[in-house]
Amino acid sequence: MDGERSIEIVKPIPTTSVGRKFELRRETVGAYDKGKAGLVLEEQVLLVDAQSGEVFTKFIGSSFFVGQVPKPLSPPPGIYVRLQGNVHGG
Repeated sequence: MDGERSIEIVKPIPTTSVGRKFELRRETVGAYDKGKAGLVLEEQVLLVDAQSGEVFTKFIGSSFFVGQVPKPLSPPPGIYVRLQGNVHGG
């Protein structure tokens, strides 16, 4: 199920991409155990100038996985996972 979403405009997005290379950088920022009800997964996606590292927007969204019991997270190679909050209970 879709949870909630927010968009933060960190810096105005340029009106042209000429001479720039943009990329989206995604990371899991939270996994929250909701018991038998399921699991909430929170992710963040940044719109970044790939050359300077300058951040323009931050998208944060969460999804609810009904009836899913948390298992140890093992992200694919190249994916950075940072956990926040209480992962096992609450």
